[in-house]
Amino acid sequence: MKGKQANPDRAALNENQKRHFFACLAHLHERVTELEGLLTRSPDSDLFARYVQDTTPIQRTTASRTLARLRAIIRRTLVEEGLQVRPPECGTVWAARGRLLLLLDDIQDIGPERLRGYGFLAADAALRLDRLRTELHDHVVRLADCLAGDCNEPGAEERLSRKGKPETRGRCSPRNRDGVFSTGKCNQH
Repeated sequence: MKGKQANPDRAALNENQKRHFFACLAHLHERVTELEGLLTRSPDSDLFARYVQDTTPIQRTTASRTLARLRAIIRRTLVEEGLQVRPPECGTVWAARGRLLLLLDDIQDIGPERLRGYGFLAADAALRLDRLRTELHDHVVRLADCLAGDCNEPGAEERLSRKGKPETRGRCSPRNRDGVFSTGKCNQH
């Protein structure tokens, strides 16, 4: 938002009005982003979609252009009013690794020990659920390893794309020996 400065001849908003106005613009931006996802999302990207993607190509193009204009108006208004958006404080990798922790926890909920609380669970069903849980867990661990920097190592692409259990000898999985999510590589003793 560099370039244009707030217009000094414009009647200024008081601090309370600025906070409210800023919150409203931020909320409008969230709605625009939500609408953009709704109108442009690929039908194959959401297994549990709530809506059928029934927009035509011209509707999607028009929506994309209109939403871009709305964003431009919001950006321009922020500059004109002298409102500053704080830059992000955290990286995407940090945020994604936190979400992976939640995902790992959610994956545990489909395990047989959790479902036994709802009634009898046959041994073959328990085995099937445990295999599914392991498969999902292993893929999440591979992604977590990659986000921890293991994607940049020689042979990482092949190792991370292999089926089966990810190789963890000589380095930490996302969870260290105590079961705590690691923020990076740990020392092997």
